[in-house]
Amino acid sequence: MYQEEMTLRYFFGSVWNAITFTDIKFLRSLSALLFKPGLLTQEYFQGRRRWYSRPLSLFFFINLVYFIYQPIDALNSQYISQTKGQVYSEWAEGVSRAKIEATGLSEEQFGERYNHMTSQVSKLFLVVFALIYAAFTALINVDTKKMFSYHLTSAVHFVSFAIFAILIMVPLLATLLAYAYVYTTRNSIGSLDLDAWYLTVPLLFILGNYIYKTQRRLFHQHTLVAILKSVLLLFCFILSILIYRFFLFVLTMALV
Repeated sequence: MYQEEMTLRYFFGSVWNAITFTDIKFLRSLSALLFKPGLLTQEYFQGRRRWYSRPLSLFFFINLVYFIYQPIDALNSQYISQTKGQVYSEWAEGVSRAKIEATGLSEEQFGERYNHMTSQVSKLFLVVFALIYAAFTALINVDTKKMFSYHLTSAVHFVSFAIFAILIMVPLLATLLAYAYVYTTRNSIGSLDLDAWYLTVPLLFILGNYIYKTQRRLFHQHTLVAILKSVLLLFCFILSILIYRFFLFVLTMALV
């Protein structure tokens, strides 16, 4: 070790370089994730990994932000949304009723216990959601003859984008704009429904466009083929959410 490497100046300089390099990597990765669909996956498999955050590191950081903020109950389904708002809700309500009778709790008490447990479970198993979507991605792109790890990495990046852009940034911006409108005009706009169709349709278009650009970048597909596959993958993404919610319900009911 050189003499200069033993000084406090060198030590703090090294710490500063590590922090700023990490910050730059994260910001570069976030910028690519938001504005250059498929680039992170492409760079990762072409060996240019040093300049970007690892796929799972970025994924789990964004998930952490989502679970702290969480303006929309999309991936961490609460008791009421599981028993009232899903295609399997009638079955789920029957299972819940039997569990409530077995525990001797009131429905309100059981709902609180369920919500606490599912919030913990969803944090640990959110990667399962990416795996479900990756399976659909691999199936639809089977003609590309790529390894599953390629589709999994692509799915992790897409899910990261969906969570950050659609479930965090859009609701945050919509809320800020609503408050700004109320503050400047002194008019009330009522409660802001983040699940309304006039928000859902544009968001689905954003997701579909992102999938299309990813398909074009990663697989160099013909425009028509990429469009058709994008529509299928968008449907599969919605289906993945439904499957993941069902998985969460079954797992939470086993643990609660």
